[in-house]
Amino acid sequence: MKVSERLPPVLLREYRDRHELMAVFTGDEAPARATRCGVEMVEAVEAARRPGETVAVGVGVTSGEVIYGPIGSRSRMDFTVIGDVVNTAARLCGAAGPGQVLVGASARESCGQPDGIAFEEL
Repeated sequence: MKVSERLPPVLLREYRDRHELMAVFTGDEAPARATRCGVEMVEAVEAARRPGETVAVGVGVTSGEVIYGPIGSRSRMDFTVIGDVVNTAARLCGAAGPGQVLVGASARESCGQPDGIAFEEL
């Protein structure tokens, strides 16, 4: 059984044989909290991986303004976020390798130096 089959389906969205999760952080220290969450997600997946499984996650983190709320029509309405920041986060996530957390410049500048997290410039 795949790890994704053991997780609650409400957390996952399938896209071209991939599962994706978008999380939005607001308030004080949102970029630092999002970065820490990304690191902890990578660590949790690695710890939960069973022998022989190849499941891994890559994470993309950025910061900025988004438009969020119910978007769609009466026949199909979704609560979602849209905007350039969302697209940038998705691209960072897609570029992240297994076990990698890519943090965009705007989020990196806002993060400062969170305890226990080391940044490497690419």
